[in-house]
Amino acid sequence: MKSYSIHDLNGDSTVKNMRYEDGKAKCIFIDGDSENIYSIQVRTEMFFSENCSEEGSVSVAIYSLKDYIPVDKQSGRYIAPSDFGKQMNLYKKGLNLALGKKLSEYPYFFMISGYKVIFGCPIKSEEDINVTLIGKENKTNTFK
Repeated sequence: MKSYSIHDLNGDSTVKNMRYEDGKAKCIFIDGDSENIYSIQVRTEMFFSENCSEEGSVSVAIYSLKDYIPVDKQSGRYIAPSDFGKQMNLYKKGLNLALGKKLSEYPYFFMISGYKVIFGCPIKSEEDINVTLIGKENKTNTFK
Protein backbone atom coordinates (compact mmCIF):
# COMPACT_ATOMS: atom_id res chain seq x y z
CA MET A 1 0.00 0.00 0.00
CA LYS A 2 1.39 3.39 -1.02
CA SER A 3 2.15 5.86 1.74
CA TYR A 4 1.08 9.51 1.26
CA SER A 5 2.24 12.75 2.83
CA ILE A 6 1.29 16.40 2.63
CA HIS A 7 3.86 16.72 -0.16
CA ASP A 8 1.47 14.74 -2.39
CA LEU A 9 -1.24 17.39 -1.99
CA ASN A 10 -1.70 20.23 -4.47
CA GLY A 11 -3.10 23.73 -4.23
CA ASP A 12 -6.40 24.78 -5.77
CA SER A 13 -8.03 22.00 -3.79
CA THR A 14 -11.05 21.66 -1.52
CA VAL A 15 -11.25 20.87 2.18
CA LYS A 16 -14.42 19.64 3.83
CA ASN A 17 -15.58 18.31 7.16
CA MET A 18 -12.89 19.84 9.41
CA ARG A 19 -13.31 18.52 12.96
CA TYR A 20 -11.40 17.65 16.12
CA GLU A 21 -11.88 14.34 17.87
CA ASP A 22 -9.83 11.78 19.77
CA GLY A 23 -6.80 14.11 19.99
CA LYS A 24 -6.67 14.64 16.22
CA ALA A 25 -7.63 17.46 13.87
CA LYS A 26 -9.24 15.81 10.84
CA CYS A 27 -10.53 16.81 7.42
CA ILE A 28 -11.31 15.55 3.94
CA PHE A 29 -9.00 16.96 1.24
CA ILE A 30 -10.06 16.78 -2.43
CA ASP A 31 -7.00 17.38 -4.59
CA GLY A 32 -7.80 19.82 -7.40
CA ASP A 33 -5.23 18.34 -9.78
CA SER A 34 -5.56 14.58 -9.32
CA GLU A 35 -9.18 14.55 -8.01
CA ASN A 36 -7.96 12.12 -5.33
CA ILE A 37 -9.82 12.30 -2.02
CA TYR A 38 -7.65 12.09 1.08
CA SER A 39 -8.34 11.87 4.77
CA ILE A 40 -5.92 14.04 6.75
CA GLN A 41 -5.48 13.41 10.46
CA VAL A 42 -3.09 15.46 12.56
CA ARG A 43 -2.18 14.40 16.09
CA THR A 44 -2.22 17.57 18.21
CA GLU A 45 -3.29 18.84 21.61
CA MET A 46 -4.79 22.05 20.25
CA PHE A 47 -5.84 23.61 16.98
CA PHE A 48 -7.02 26.87 15.47
CA SER A 49 -9.76 27.19 12.86
CA GLU A 50 -11.66 30.05 11.26
CA ASN A 51 -13.59 27.95 8.77
CA CYS A 52 -14.51 24.26 8.50
CA SER A 53 -14.37 24.11 4.70
CA GLU A 54 -12.97 25.86 1.65
CA GLU A 55 -13.59 25.16 -2.03
CA GLY A 56 -10.93 25.28 -4.71
CA SER A 57 -8.32 27.52 -3.13
CA VAL A 58 -6.46 25.85 -0.28
CA SER A 59 -2.78 25.52 0.43
CA VAL A 60 -0.97 23.18 2.80
CA ALA A 61 2.21 24.16 4.65
CA ILE A 62 4.47 23.34 7.56
CA TYR A 63 6.16 26.32 9.20
CA SER A 64 9.24 26.30 11.42
CA LEU A 65 7.88 28.14 14.45
CA LYS A 66 11.24 29.64 15.45
CA ASP A 67 11.13 31.65 12.22
CA TYR A 68 7.89 33.36 13.33
CA ILE A 69 7.88 33.42 17.13
CA PRO A 70 10.68 34.59 19.45
CA VAL A 71 12.15 31.96 21.78
CA ASP A 72 13.24 32.82 25.32
CA LYS A 73 16.93 31.83 25.51
CA GLN A 74 16.77 30.78 29.15
CA SER A 75 13.63 28.60 29.09
CA GLY A 76 13.57 27.59 25.41
CA ARG A 77 9.87 28.54 25.27
CA TYR A 78 8.07 30.58 22.65
CA ILE A 79 7.23 34.09 23.84
CA ALA A 80 5.06 36.83 22.36
CA PRO A 81 6.92 39.39 20.27
CA SER A 82 7.14 42.85 21.80
CA ASP A 83 5.74 44.50 18.64
CA PHE A 84 1.93 44.73 18.72
CA GLY A 85 1.57 44.24 14.94
CA LYS A 86 3.62 41.03 15.08
CA GLN A 87 1.47 39.80 17.98
CA MET A 88 -1.68 40.36 15.91
CA ASN A 89 -0.16 38.45 12.97
CA LEU A 90 0.45 35.48 15.29
CA TYR A 91 -3.17 35.53 16.45
CA LYS A 92 -4.52 35.94 12.92
CA LYS A 93 -2.79 32.71 11.81
CA GLY A 94 -3.29 30.79 15.06
CA LEU A 95 0.46 30.65 15.73
CA ASN A 96 -0.24 31.98 19.23
CA LEU A 97 -1.12 28.39 20.17
CA ALA A 98 2.61 27.76 20.49
CA LEU A 99 3.19 30.53 23.04
CA GLY A 100 4.54 29.03 26.25
CA LYS A 101 5.42 25.73 24.54
CA LYS A 102 9.03 24.56 24.27
CA LEU A 103 10.78 24.87 20.93
CA SER A 104 12.26 21.39 21.48
CA GLU A 105 8.76 19.95 21.93
CA TYR A 106 6.87 21.77 19.17
CA PRO A 107 9.23 22.99 16.44
CA TYR A 108 6.59 23.11 13.66
CA PHE A 109 3.15 24.46 12.83
CA PHE A 110 0.95 22.67 10.30
CA MET A 111 -1.59 24.78 8.42
CA ILE A 112 -4.25 24.31 5.79
CA SER A 113 -5.59 27.65 4.63
CA GLY A 114 -7.62 29.27 1.93
CA TYR A 115 -9.18 32.68 2.32
CA LYS A 116 -9.15 31.85 6.02
CA VAL A 117 -7.28 29.34 8.16
CA ILE A 118 -9.13 26.02 7.93
CA PHE A 119 -6.91 24.53 10.53
CA GLY A 120 -3.57 25.14 12.05
CA CYS A 121 -1.83 23.38 14.89
CA PRO A 122 1.57 23.03 16.51
CA ILE A 123 3.14 19.64 15.79
CA LYS A 124 6.15 17.76 17.07
CA SER A 125 7.12 16.36 13.67
CA GLU A 126 5.77 15.69 10.21
CA GLU A 127 5.07 12.15 11.42
CA ASP A 128 2.12 13.61 13.38
CA ILE A 129 0.35 14.05 10.02
CA ASN A 130 -1.39 11.04 8.49
CA VAL A 131 -2.58 11.35 4.87
CA THR A 132 -4.69 8.46 3.56
CA LEU A 133 -6.12 8.09 0.05
CA ILE A 134 -9.81 7.22 0.44
CA GLY A 135 -11.09 7.52 -3.13
CA LYS A 136 -11.45 9.50 -6.31
CA GLU A 137 -13.83 12.40 -6.84
CA ASN A 138 -16.58 11.42 -9.28
CA LYS A 139 -17.41 14.53 -11.30
CA THR A 140 -20.45 14.32 -13.52
CA ASN A 141 -20.44 16.28 -16.75
CA THR A 142 -23.37 18.69 -16.53
CA PHE A 143 -22.81 20.44 -19.87
CA LYS A 144 -25.23 19.67 -22.69
